[in-house]
Amino acid sequence: MRIAVYPTSANPPTYGHADILVRTTKQFDHVFWSAAMNSEKHYMFNEEVRLRMMNEYVQHFDLKNVTVEAFTGSTIRYVQKRKAQVIVKGLRSLDDFQGEFQQAVGNKG
Repeated sequence: MRIAVYPTSANPPTYGHADILVRTTKQFDHVFWSAAMNSEKHYMFNEEVRLRMMNEYVQHFDLKNVTVEAFTGSTIRYVQKRKAQVIVKGLRSLDDFQGEFQQAVGNKG
């Protein structure tokens, strides 16, 4: 089974997030769309509201192979716990790419 994790702060989740999610569901058997919870960040919406909004996107696009949930701690540990082969990331800018690339190199270590 091909499993992907799409971690995001989802603060709030947007159509951009949903677009990435929809495309990801076509490439993987199962996708965990996961709201990252970081106690050091200040969120516009609490965990319950963000998860509810994420689930509304899943229902709107009728995505049967998606699980919405929150996680805390290390993303790579969460990915390992879910037995995923891929981490899906969205990029807004070159700075995002550079940061995500460094994170990916560290995750392989």
